[in-house]
Amino acid sequence: RKGNGHSITLHKASGNNLKEVTVSFPLGKFICITGVSGSGKSSLVNKTLQPVLSQNLYRALDQPLPYKKIT
Repeated sequence: RKGNGHSITLHKASGNNLKEVTVSFPLGKFICITGVSGSGKSSLVNKTLQPVLSQNLYRALDQPLPYKKIT
């Protein structure tokens, strides 16, 4: 897919094995996150990005792992 040219950027995620990682997720594209076991894939997506988006979109109460900001 081409995508829509927009992205969500998670700045300085630092929970569990993440070491102040900044990553951009392109919108409208099919993407995958890869890495060795224990590298922080689930921490990044399931424990940081998903709770942040759920809080902003649905007023969810889940607390994300530490991060600086999302744009």
